[in-house]
Amino acid sequence: MFHRLQHKLTIIYSALFAAVFIVLAAAISWGVTERASETVREDMDATVAVFHRIWSLQESQLAESAGLLARDFGFRSAVATGDTPTVQSALDNLKGRLDVDVAFVLTASGEVVGLEPQALGGRTPALIDALSDRPEASGVGYFDDAAFQTVAVPVLAPDLIGWVVFARELSVDELARIADLAPISLTARLFFTGGADVWREPALRSGPIDAAQVFAGLDDVSAEASSARIRRTEAGRMISAAIPISPFMPQTGALLVLDFPLRAALAPYRSILLIMLATSLAGFGVLVAATWMVARGLTRPITALDEAAGRMAAGEPAQVADAGRDEIGRLGKSFNDMVHQILSREAHIRHAARHDQESGLPNRAALLELIASKPAEPGETIFVATIGIDRFHEIRNAIGYDLSARLLREVGGNLGRVGRVQLVARTATSALAAVYIAADRDEAARIARHLAHAASEPVSLDSDIVDVNVTIGIAADGDPSAPANLGPLELSGVALEQARSELGSLAFFDPARYGDPLATLSLMSSMIRALGTDDIYLAYQPKLDLRTGLVSGAEALLRWRHPDRGFIPPDVFVALAEETGHIIPLTDWVLGQAIADQARMRQAGHSLPVSVNLSGRLMCDSEFVGRVLERISAASADIVLEVTETAVINNPEKALAIMREVTSAGVALSIDDYGAGLSNLSYLKLIPAAELKIDKAFVLSLDSSRADALLVKSTIDLAHSLGMRVTAEGVESAAAMSMLASMGAEYAQGYHIARPQALDVLLGWLDEQARAPATPSRTRRKVSRT
Repeated sequence: MFHRLQHKLTIIYSALFAAVFIVLAAAISWGVTERASETVREDMDATVAVFHRIWSLQESQLAESAGLLARDFGFRSAVATGDTPTVQSALDNLKGRLDVDVAFVLTASGEVVGLEPQALGGRTPALIDALSDRPEASGVGYFDDAAFQTVAVPVLAPDLIGWVVFARELSVDELARIADLAPISLTARLFFTGGADVWREPALRSGPIDAAQVFAGLDDVSAEASSARIRRTEAGRMISAAIPISPFMPQTGALLVLDFPLRAALAPYRSILLIMLATSLAGFGVLVAATWMVARGLTRPITALDEAAGRMAAGEPAQVADAGRDEIGRLGKSFNDMVHQILSREAHIRHAARHDQESGLPNRAALLELIASKPAEPGETIFVATIGIDRFHEIRNAIGYDLSARLLREVGGNLGRVGRVQLVARTATSALAAVYIAADRDEAARIARHLAHAASEPVSLDSDIVDVNVTIGIAADGDPSAPANLGPLELSGVALEQARSELGSLAFFDPARYGDPLATLSLMSSMIRALGTDDIYLAYQPKLDLRTGLVSGAEALLRWRHPDRGFIPPDVFVALAEETGHIIPLTDWVLGQAIADQARMRQAGHSLPVSVNLSGRLMCDSEFVGRVLERISAASADIVLEVTETAVINNPEKALAIMREVTSAGVALSIDDYGAGLSNLSYLKLIPAAELKIDKAFVLSLDSSRADALLVKSTIDLAHSLGMRVTAEGVESAAAMSMLASMGAEYAQGYHIARPQALDVLLGWLDEQARAPATPSRTRRKVSRT
């Protein structure tokens, strides 16, 4: 808004004065408020003391009057004999003479004379109990929706036969009379509660009030003492005091609230505040005018500097005239010196921004700038080749950083001499990139091979000769099959990794192999969210006992039905979960769901062990495995943990120790997918598993491949010799199941028996199996039709 220094100086100094004035005004206002509040507090405290004296005097008068009646022989006789008319007459006589609003007798048996029993609000028994503990009681009573100053005096004949109760109403007029005793204009309000924190204002005979609003800003209304304080009310800011008054009836309470408007307390000080305001405004005007004049003289040479800086920013050399020997003059001279230094450094900065500091080669920024500024001619395409120096880290560790930088510089020079190469740049620690032009992919490949040959020439570094091997990835600028968010440099880097993964020396970017990594990156967060929904669920595949024909267990298998991508195979998201560390929450969820589902199976009458797959990466995590064992034990679950034999490869000693802890805890281990990976007999004999599961790759062709049949038979015999039972996976035909039984396998699992199915479907399937005769042949026939 203000673009000139002259304006800013004026505004700043004016704002400082205004800030000081505001602080002083706030301090004075606070002091005035505190002084006025203190005066009102003193008056209010005096009023509270007077109220207590008057209250005590009135209580004494009521108690004395009630005591005269309670000690009268005739009255006691009438109460003792139950002469209600005589008692009523005496009460009416004294009530009129003594200016008492309510007078009644409460007998020890609970009879009320002189007052409707319902006026006590159902508290007669509690009141008798309270009066029995303190026969002479006083306080605020609540009868017929009104509050009264109440006293009770016992009637003795000679034993306690009742109480005489006198009460004077605390009406609006009575409260106003109390307020008039104060030296200031107070308002007095009485509030009463019958319990449950429900408050009323009896003088107005109103319904329940909003206690939080009415008592806002007061001390704890249940406290025995209160002090005056400032608070906000609907009527404005008040100086208030709350006086708790002892209740007459049990489980009740009364509170007298005195209010005095803060505005009235501050009224005598308004003239002083107005004078201060007028004086401050006049001084503010004088300060603004003086500041304007001083700022105008200071800003003229600064304006000249600003104009010169603007010309310098536009690329024009600029100088300022000598402005004297003061600070602003010295600033002008420093500006002129700075202009000379800027011009000399600008070239250096431009060079440093586009070159690698170690090797001196152009950097990534220079390469990208060239691609953006040099469009290809018609019929030609710009290609980028990323040349990765193999084993560069080993070379650098051997020859050091300085010589490795020289090596990159020499290799870059060799690459730059290849025809049609526009630029060679260092784009990563161990990679260079070359931009060149070619007519098509064939020519681009030929040029890339020339680049590989040039880069692989031995390099002489002082007295050492270093042999260089390279791998090249190539990408075309503007490739329509490439992801839109990646440029040719990034794509050539991907192509380099693709070439290395195939153990090749050169490769073009392959979009099919690249896939959709962005979707894969978001897959794990989608998976974690899906764990709280029905999108991820467990399907159970039954396991059949080949000896009895009965179902002997079920394996829990993960299924994910993504709302957008459809069915996602477990091999995809489970493998990614292992790589990203999300396998822990995923396994936690699977275990908890399997335990809960097994409990439902038991309730349905099917007590089956449930197998849960445990990632080999978690088998060395003793803390996680410990939590798994605790959860299984706490639920008394029959869970079998399935692991692959590769679980012991990374840390055999630790993994085997944890496996022994698992079996010691009573949890069975099963070796899953045996034969699918790198089977190691030395590990197999050490794993304390009770079961070995043959991978389905051997079982699927069991009835058609003699080699697979021999492998399966030898695996069964091997497992039996190690004391393990055998389960064959992937059984999809009756012939295969029959061969497995004849080979000695104990269990079978596969589509021929049953597909993986949701829990509700499994329970129905198990009920159907239970209704079938329990002979092996009959059961197999029924199972095979599922």
